[in-house]
Amino acid sequence: AYLEPLAASMAALELELAKETVIGVPGTSRIASLQRRVLRAAGHRVSPLEDEEEQVDVAVETGVESLPVCVGALRPGGRLVLKSRPFAPLPLPLRTLLHQRIRLETALYGDFRRAARWLAERRVELDDLLGPTLPMDRTQEAFGLAARAEGPKVFIELSTAEDRASTASERQRRPKAEAQRRTRESGAEGALGSECPGSKR
Repeated sequence: AYLEPLAASMAALELELAKETVIGVPGTSRIASLQRRVLRAAGHRVSPLEDEEEQVDVAVETGVESLPVCVGALRPGGRLVLKSRPFAPLPLPLRTLLHQRIRLETALYGDFRRAARWLAERRVELDDLLGPTLPMDRTQEAFGLAARAEGPKVFIELSTAEDRASTASERQRRPKAEAQRRTRESGAEGALGSECPGSKR
């Protein structure tokens, strides 16, 4: 469920960022949180840029809303890493970028095989980023929850509440049916044994 977001966050690791450099990753969304965790897991120093006066040499943008914070926190000659993929055109503060000599870099995806290994090794804590799984008849509710970027990731199961209830009922019936089958088989074996000539003494 998190292979693709993890691989996207690991793209920043391929930009040859110095370990001693503090990297700013502002934002409260789950993507911003995941990006900070990935960088820390790789040994980088990371700041959420909560202090308006803080200055950094590298800032990673994870959403349109974080772009002004990133630009405002960069020192002259700093590096701005663009990661989000908004559908609408994004206005850039070109005057500030030019005067501050900010270098723009993009990061799309890291190595998916490496991301899969990180998942298997649990290199990054993800449990609190995983949200509820809702049935198909609650799709509208699921999309409403998913629209809140600050919340955990929401999943939709390809079944309805009625399907789930039917499945649960079937699971409850199976042990009883199995017990009845075994009782019938045991009784049949006993009847056959009593009819064998060798069984009479």
